[in-house]
Amino acid sequence: MKKDRGLKDRSIETTVYRLTRLFGPTIDQPIATITPAKAKELYLGFTGGVDSRMNTLAEAKTFFQFARARGITLVHPLEGVKGEGRRHYGKAKLSCDEARKFLAKCLELAGGGGEKQQVAAVAAAMPLVFGLRASEVTERQVRDLDDQGAIPRVTKSKSRAGIRSLQVPVHDSIST
Repeated sequence: MKKDRGLKDRSIETTVYRLTRLFGPTIDQPIATITPAKAKELYLGFTGGVDSRMNTLAEAKTFFQFARARGITLVHPLEGVKGEGRRHYGKAKLSCDEARKFLAKCLELAGGGGEKQQVAAVAAAMPLVFGLRASEVTERQVRDLDDQGAIPRVTKSKSRAGIRSLQVPVHDSIST
C-alpha cells in the first residue's frame, strides 16, 4: 500500500485498525476465504456510531478493491454491502461570541502562567485563528516560523493545498 498508493504509515495504521475491528473474528483466515455472506454478517454485527461504521466500511471496500486488483482475492466480499444510517456531517461550530470568548481566554492564558500553559493556550488558539487541522498545529517546529514568528509555515499537510504560509494577525485585530 505504501509503495503502490504512496500512503503514509499513519494511513496504513488506520486501515489495519479498521480492518482488524471489522474482521476480528476471521483475522486468522486468508482474506480469499471471506465470503460476501460472512462479510455482510460481520458488518451488520459491527458496533459503533454511524460515521465510524460508514468510514470502516468505505476503508474495507477500498482495501478489497486493492486486494482484488493485485490478485490476492478473486471476490470483493463487501461489494454489495450498503452502509446503514445517516452520517452526521460537520461538527458544531462556535458562534461568533463563543469564538471571541474562547480566543480571549487563550490569549489570557498565553500571556501568563507556566510555559506548558502558554504553549497549550497558543496551540488551542491556532485552529481558530488560522483554520489549521490538529495535526498541523502539533507538527509545528521552530524552523516553521519565519519573520520573527509572524509567518508560520505549514510544510506537511493532508493535501497539497494545505501546504501554505500564514500571516499572524495583529493582536488588536483578533479581539475586535
